[in-house]
Amino acid sequence: MRTDKEIVERWHCIYKGNLLSQRFIRDELLDKAETRVLKEIIENWRERLFSISQFMQLINEGIAREANAEDQCTGRFWEGRYKSQALLDEAALAACMAYVDLNPIRAKMANTPENSSHTSIKRRIKKLNRLVLLIRLGSSQLIYWLLLVTHVKRYQKGCHFAYKII
Repeated sequence: MRTDKEIVERWHCIYKGNLLSQRFIRDELLDKAETRVLKEIIENWRERLFSISQFMQLINEGIAREANAEDQCTGRFWEGRYKSQALLDEAALAACMAYVDLNPIRAKMANTPENSSHTSIKRRIKKLNRLVLLIRLGSSQLIYWLLLVTHVKRYQKGCHFAYKII
């Protein structure tokens, strides 16, 4: 866990802060009431610094200001907010992978998944094609290759799963 001083320093890298935080960074003495108020502020900043929603808002704000200045208009740059979805089981993970892999095709950036340079589907299809070739050839390396390519490590953190194909 980050110290209060680290949180305030990180906050000051992005924002100006306030008089209490500036005094805190300069190691000036704060009375009990000021310290209590600053502790509450720091806890709020701690949550916001580690929030993906806050991070996306920060990115959106800069892009929106620049785009609005160019177009001489005001308002939100993107219609919807950034959203995240917990992938709680393997079916949800597969659906998410399919969605991501097909995005370049929907956007007409590629004609087929095999031609897509923007997702991992191209690499996965190459591995699958190699496996099919090895099966057809009856290669002695087939068992080794299957163990190497299909070995999946599953990391569980709470209810969320992450997969790494080795």
